Amino acid sequence: MPNSIKLIYREFTPEFSGATINVSTPSNVYTAVRKTIKPFLPDLKLKPNNSGGEGASNFNRNLGRFGFHWLDFLLPEYQATAIDFPTDQELVKLGVLKDTEIATKEGWRKKLAESVANGEVFLLVGLEALLDRNKIRLSGIPSKCYPLELKVHECVVTHAPVCQYIRYRSHVIA
Repeated sequence: MPNSIKLIYREFTPEFSGATINVSTPSNVYTAVRKTIKPFLPDLKLKPNNSGGEGASNFNRNLGRFGFHWLDFLLPEYQATAIDFPTDQELVKLGVLKDTEIATKEGWRKKLAESVANGEVFLLVGLEALLDRNKIRLSGIPSKCYPLELKVHECVVTHAPVCQYIRYRSHVIA
């Protein structure tokens, strides 16, 4: 039985997990990552979620702040299957639904339900900066650190990218 909010949330380990990706500038992160992962996901249409460069800028800022972050691609033609819908108990066990410093479990449930209602499905590619932490700034990775090597550490298909904040950064106000 799927979860009560019909949230798609599926982690998977693709063939490119652990791969390193060279990014020449902060603005071409989507292009570099897509070029690397697309051959392994030929059936998925990957649309960069980078309207006006905002996605790349947000990624760079969070990468600088935390050392890793998720690059999100829209999957406009994604057809979900039963495996994509964990149960409510599995969502709690995964840490996707929990009380945090920011909101209660019910508050997060409402936020996730809003994302599900939006209907968009995302592929989140978790990337870690292979860079000395002393060079990283809270405001983002400085341009002098590019070209930059990123390592793929996780992939998730979901309706709600905020799931990763709930799981890993629940103390951070987004």
